[in-house]
Amino acid sequence: MKTLSTFVLGTVLLAASLAPAKAGGCDDIRHLGDRWHALATYIDNHSDDGKLRHSEIKRVADDARPLIEPTKRLGELLVSEFQGKDEQRIRALGKQILAAMEELGGLNDDDDWDTVSSILERMAGVIDNVVDQCE
Repeated sequence: MKTLSTFVLGTVLLAASLAPAKAGGCDDIRHLGDRWHALATYIDNHSDDGKLRHSEIKRVADDARPLIEPTKRLGELLVSEFQGKDEQRIRALGKQILAAMEELGGLNDDDDWDTVSSILERMAGVIDNVVDQCE
C-alpha cells in the first residue's frame, strides 16, 4: 500500500497539483476496504452457526494479516492528522477504525465467527466512508 501521507496531503491541501497523489491514496484506501469486505463475505459464506473449520480459520488469519497494520496506520493517521473543527468527521472515522481493530484484537479462534464478520463489515463500511470523504 502506498504511503497514506499522499492521502493526507491531498485531503488537507486540496490543491489541484496534488490531485493524482490524492486519487492514488484514495484508491489504496478503497482497495483496503474491499479486502476487508471480501474477508467478511468469506466468513459469512463458510460459517456454520458461527463456527469455521481450522483450515478456514487459517485462511482468514492469512488473509487478514497483511491488512492489519495498514488499517491501524490509517486509523491512527486520521486521528492524529485531522485536528481542525471542520475535520471532526474524518477524525471520528479514524477512531471507529481503531475501535474495530481493538475489538478484533480481543477475540480468539473460539469466538462466534458471525460476530467477527459483523465487525469486519462495520469496519469496511467505515473505510468506505473515508473513501467518500477522500473523493
